[in-house]
Amino acid sequence: MAQEIRACGVSIHSAIVRHTASGLACFGVPLCNDEWWPAHAGAHLQMLHRFFAVILGTYVIVVAATVRRRAPATRVARLGGLAIGLVLVQITLGVLSVYSMLALLPVTLHLGVAALLLVCNVALAYTLPARRLVAQASAAGQEGSARVGERARAFS
Repeated sequence: MAQEIRACGVSIHSAIVRHTASGLACFGVPLCNDEWWPAHAGAHLQMLHRFFAVILGTYVIVVAATVRRRAPATRVARLGGLAIGLVLVQITLGVLSVYSMLALLPVTLHLGVAALLLVCNVALAYTLPARRLVAQASAAGQEGSARVGERARAFS
């Protein structure tokens, strides 16, 4: 669930960037006006948004790749693949938003993909514990049937 909390944090920070008109404070990617940390306060908000997004995107990709590796060909693996794809689309739309000077289409798509990414991560968060419980129950069931078999042999 930590991933979802981080995603909400980035989304809230994005709203602050949008409503303070800080989205136009930077005219380049990855640098903001040829600097990593410009002096302008609006640029600080924009760069913080970028830094938070890089941290969250990296975290999502690592978690999703791990899930795909540990549970291939499952619903969880498909959700992990979707999360990775959405992060890559989100990065592309973020860059397009900057270079288009916040044109309506890339900005709207950037917001929509952020919402889809949050939904995907919530679905992953709820699916993973269920898989763990099923695996534990399955393991317990196998142990239980083995014990029953041993007891049956002991009495015969």
